[in-house]
Amino acid sequence: MFRYDPSGKLNGCRLIDFQFYTYCPPAIDFTFCLYLTADQATRDLHFDAFARIYHDSFAQLLAEDSFDAEDYLPWTTFRDSCMEVRNVAIVYAAHCLQIMLLSSNTTVEYFVNDTSDRLMDVMYGDGRRELVLCQCEKEPSYKARLLEVIHEIKDRLPDRPPMNI
Repeated sequence: MFRYDPSGKLNGCRLIDFQFYTYCPPAIDFTFCLYLTADQATRDLHFDAFARIYHDSFAQLLAEDSFDAEDYLPWTTFRDSCMEVRNVAIVYAAHCLQIMLLSSNTTVEYFVNDTSDRLMDVMYGDGRRELVLCQCEKEPSYKARLLEVIHEIKDRLPDRPPMNI
């Protein structure tokens, strides 16, 4: 984001670096981060408060450069957007947590010591199933977190999603 003085000369810049930077609403970054880092009990209890903190921080940063967040992303728009993209975040978490929550030993085995194509197979191929099942057997917390997300998908997503793609 750039700030200009009244004569049009650039006098400020903010670099905003989001891992998921896209032409999507900021709610994507917020909900993805929350689903990848917090368990369901925490999300259920504090989702609205975390969203409010995120938006208030956004508004404060804009205010430092004399911008009003309500002109760019009003609270109600952000809140509604969070609700709209929440299902996307759940599905994304179900996919990513399989790799993110791997034990330290498994991470070293696949991401540091392995020089074969096995890493690609577990990341993008048929080997992921075997890896996830093995981790579920070895690591009860891994299994519990993945099952928690799967149960939330079952509970939250509609039985018949709209087909207006």
